Amino acid sequence: MYIDEADKQKLAALLSEAKKKYNPSALERLEETFAIAIGSKQPVGPEDSSQEGTDFFFPGLAAKPWHSPEEFPICAKLEQSWEAIRDELKYALDKRRGFQHYVRRETDKQNDPNSEVPKEWKAFYLKEHREEFPENRAMCPETARIIADEPRLENYVFFSALDPGGHIAPHHATYNWTFNIHLGLIVPDNCDCALRVKDETRGWEEGKCLVFDGSFEHEAWNRGDFTRFVLLITTYHPDLTDIEVSLLKQANLDLGKADVVHATALKEGKKQLEDKKWWM
Repeated sequence: MYIDEADKQKLAALLSEAKKKYNPSALERLEETFAIAIGSKQPVGPEDSSQEGTDFFFPGLAAKPWHSPEEFPICAKLEQSWEAIRDELKYALDKRRGFQHYVRRETDKQNDPNSEVPKEWKAFYLKEHREEFPENRAMCPETARIIADEPRLENYVFFSALDPGGHIAPHHATYNWTFNIHLGLIVPDNCDCALRVKDETRGWEEGKCLVFDGSFEHEAWNRGDFTRFVLLITTYHPDLTDIEVSLLKQANLDLGKADVVHATALKEGKKQLEDKKWWM
């Protein structure tokens, strides 16, 4: 991740304000992470080769590819309401509004410039960092309600669609402090439609969550005969304290001139698939 001088000043200001509010011991790991981000401290390398390519690591976080949904209260809420969430997805499809081609972030392009987003991958964004997508949220009030009051959710929520023949190539997250949660909504047979994280492959199940650490290499494919739909959200690592989460979330919102480019691409793509029957 490239951090310019303006970003360094933002991180320094954020940390300075935090030191006025919190005990220094509560900020030790965060201060080390910020030092790695701005380049004043040598990055901590991964212990697992499947995490190689991830930019830098928050110290002291347990690392394994897959995690139990039972560790995350949001998963129980999602699974209890999965039929209502699926119905809202179907309503949006019936309206033929909201979906667009998935927009790759500039930081992802920097990490892997040769990887392309497949045209078979579409997204119905509910939140993407500073972009809130109020029209999409209005079509999905129950889904929006569930995610609205979850302080440990990161700034990334969308319905993810992968058409038959789609393959999302192996890639890594930029950092190690968030996990991906996928709630299966409309899913082909898992022999044909699956997700590999490190060296283990799992298929989605309708009404069930999968949780994995995106800092491990992962890829997804759909070899079925109809479009796969999941709700994808990101959540902060459970080893992080609430203080660390709040400051990382603010840092994530504050940083990155690439956000302007990404936000523009998101806005320009909103009408791409409107009034089209694109799914199978």
